[in-house]
Amino acid sequence: MRKTLLVTALSATLFALGAPIALAQQAESTLQLILELHIVPGQEAEFEAIDQARNERMAEGNVTFATRLDVREGVPWVYHQTTYGLENLAALDERQAQLDAMSNPNPGNARGIIHHIESSVRRTRPDLSYFPDSPRVLFGQAGFDRVINIYLPFGAQSDAEALIGQIRSLYEERGISSAFSVTASVTGSGPDFQVIAPARDVADSYAENTRMTDQLGEDLQSLNARMGALARRIEIEHRTPRRHLYYQPSN
Repeated sequence: MRKTLLVTALSATLFALGAPIALAQQAESTLQLILELHIVPGQEAEFEAIDQARNERMAEGNVTFATRLDVREGVPWVYHQTTYGLENLAALDERQAQLDAMSNPNPGNARGIIHHIESSVRRTRPDLSYFPDSPRVLFGQAGFDRVINIYLPFGAQSDAEALIGQIRSLYEERGISSAFSVTASVTGSGPDFQVIAPARDVADSYAENTRMTDQLGEDLQSLNARMGALARRIEIEHRTPRRHLYYQPSN
């Protein structure tokens, strides 16, 4: 029953989601370091204060790797931190070396604030993503992201890639103005494919999903149904950007 509901939601919303502007503009595939920061309930303000202080230390230490932070809906809150634009796995070591060289890499005490952290590495897939020339909502300016996580059985990746590619082609053929980005798992227990796209807010996202469902009709529904049958499970999550906690290097 749970999977049926998710597949039904997927038919209405697949690939009408949101992503960082840096991700959208990259023509070449790069890596992302993902940290899922599970916060102790009631400690969100304390965590954000520590994170802001850490960003200031990173700026002082000339850390060259940009970071985005979003809040994933749910109880308790989960902060989704993305370090993006990594050329290769060696860049992870370079980033860590820069952090270790900071005068005070961990201002404040996060004990009792962060319950636990899950980490993974993902690869951007611009070949499967859809970036129209004039997107309805500009990347980096979204106030709401809907994320579709696709978990696959062993050996099904190429079939899923083909389906996503067909959806991308359908968007191109119909001149859809809503963009979406795709990343694939490299390490960690995250979804095999993750699809993200922007909306102005929650109401805008649902209104656009309805319009697109009507415009693409049975063609999209058929592709979504095939993905639902192929996947081990599909989950949908919502994220809100926390732009005041982004880290953008000056160099």
